[in-house]
Amino acid sequence: MLRYISLLSLIFLHLHLFAQTKNPDYRLNIRQAVTPVQIDGMDDEAAWQVSDSTSPFFMVLPMDTSLAEVKTMVKMTYDSHNLYLLAVCYNDR
Repeated sequence: MLRYISLLSLIFLHLHLFAQTKNPDYRLNIRQAVTPVQIDGMDDEAAWQVSDSTSPFFMVLPMDTSLAEVKTMVKMTYDSHNLYLLAVCYNDR
């Protein structure tokens, strides 16, 4: 029984070796919304125009070292009550 517990502990302690690569230098600056944000799926508010975007993304499978095949852009902003996230997922067709 002790052998199984030791084996499981060893496996769980080394799971981080198979995790995605982290980039500690990457930062997304999230700015406070300069105008009210409408929840309508459009990015025509001034808050979205001045916010930074995340792009490009990397694939997770089979390896996390190659760029995603389809472009995706994500922006974030906030106000005193909410955190807003805008994701634009392009289609390659």
